[in-house]
Amino acid sequence: KGPVFINPGGPGGSGVYALKRTGKSLQRIIGPNHDLISFDPRGVGATTPNVDCWSSMQSRKIWALQDVGVIDSHPGILYDAYARATALSELCSTKFAGKGTAKYTSSVSPAEHDISSFVSTTSTARDMLEILNRGGWEKLRYWGFSYGTMLGGMFATLWPEKVERMVNDGEISSKSSTTKH
Repeated sequence: KGPVFINPGGPGGSGVYALKRTGKSLQRIIGPNHDLISFDPRGVGATTPNVDCWSSMQSRKIWALQDVGVIDSHPGILYDAYARATALSELCSTKFAGKGTAKYTSSVSPAEHDISSFVSTTSTARDMLEILNRGGWEKLRYWGFSYGTMLGGMFATLWPEKVERMVNDGEISSKSSTTKH
């Protein structure tokens, strides 16, 4: 019956690794008559160049050790998780504000060639459309989790005529999306 596109969210979640990890369970839910398709959005997972907000591997590991834990494990953990996500977003925004991780050689100013200018929700939605078109499929079937909800919404906003079915399995506050999408 055609493919179902999957996005695990994040932002920053690898669709490839998530599908490897959870594909069998998702296939049981969706049914054997659909293929599952996922991909890594620009700058994430196995893509190159990879967008990295950390100045060193040590900083990344220290951040990982400070994880807030399992949601619902204690009162207030959602606030802790939100504060942590906000801090990470601000760290990345600060790092990429006019600097970026990769510059391209040209006469244009570095800020215009900051790699982060090529990484956005709109760019990822366009990449989804390209995968859909190259696969020869007319309409999108999509299941997005967490940030994948925002990505699905962006796709549906840009190309509503291309959406057959969409499940957006998560909630994103408009306040939490202060960075460029």
